[in-house]
Amino acid sequence: YDRQEITVDGRTAYYYHYRSEDPAAQRQGYWGQEVVYDVYVPHDGLILWMTVSISTNLKDEAPDQVIERMIESISIHSGSE
Repeated sequence: YDRQEITVDGRTAYYYHYRSEDPAAQRQGYWGQEVVYDVYVPHDGLILWMTVSISTNLKDEAPDQVIERMIESISIHSGSE
């Protein structure tokens, strides 16, 4: 569970992520692999906390790249906007 920083709508946010594998599920024909991100975005004294989870074939870094692009695309506005 490694902490890393990312920029979200011009703000420094941080996330933790991990990967897991289930060989028994893989033997039964399922992907049995998962990438999970816990993301924390500070904003006006509050924290947006979200968990992103993808179950997929983890042969490459594509799931991480997709999740990071999703996180970076977040746009935070105040209630009056």
